[in-house]
Amino acid sequence: MNISFFYESLDLGGQQTYTLEIMRCLKDKGHELNYFFCQNPETLKKQFEEISKVIKLSTLLEDGQYRRAPWKVLFITLSLISEIKNLNTDVIISGSGLSSLICGLAAKFTGVKHYRLVGCSLKQVEPTLFRFYELLRIDKLIDVYFGFDSVFDELKEKNVAEEKFIHLPLAVNHEKFFPLKESEILSLRSTLNIDEKEIVIGWVGRICKTMQVWNTAKLGRRLLDEGFSGFKLLFVGGGPDFKVLKDYLDDLGITDISICTNWVPYEE
Repeated sequence: MNISFFYESLDLGGQQTYTLEIMRCLKDKGHELNYFFCQNPETLKKQFEEISKVIKLSTLLEDGQYRRAPWKVLFITLSLISEIKNLNTDVIISGSGLSSLICGLAAKFTGVKHYRLVGCSLKQVEPTLFRFYELLRIDKLIDVYFGFDSVFDELKEKNVAEEKFIHLPLAVNHEKFFPLKESEILSLRSTLNIDEKEIVIGWVGRICKTMQVWNTAKLGRRLLDEGFSGFKLLFVGGGPDFKVLKDYLDDLGITDISICTNWVPYEE
């Protein structure tokens, strides 16, 4: 099959790396793959180009810009329709609320199937879209949802039929996770200023207001208030609200037990 994916970004992030591993599995099964995107930067372009055709749409759309320049969404939809036809795509898979609208409309005009990959809580990450899900009849644009129980429970609240749900296992590149030698662990702890006996409570991902990183910070404060000690909070990742997080940790009075790495290079 010719399978196309559309997600706005090629930058570091959970959804991007999740999609990358799914596409690797599909490539191994002999499918022809395409990846469309419409934002800068292109951090993971090399990794995606190893397994698929990567196409940057001519109209660029910055985060939140669809509110200020909705005509750009129309241009992207028209461009995607043209690309789908040229590539003889059988299925297009979207990875976000906005891309599900764009792909859904493009699929209706081209007659291809449209599947939605749901990698996070719709209530939390896409609250506006979720609120108007039934009113905008978004479900009419989606043939199948790939996801897991908690997101399916949210979709049931919007009267989406269970027949559309397909459970998808986690997609982590396990080659990047392997036992380290004790000496390496101690060296890494020392680099991060973490004592060898301290417990590490970690959070990994893109730091923005819709993510759950703030709950980890609150947990740190709660543990201190309950009399616990001998632990550090480790925040691995960056994003638009990285400085906001650091200010929040300061406001909670837990900066001294928190380590913020910012983005770590993908290969590391």
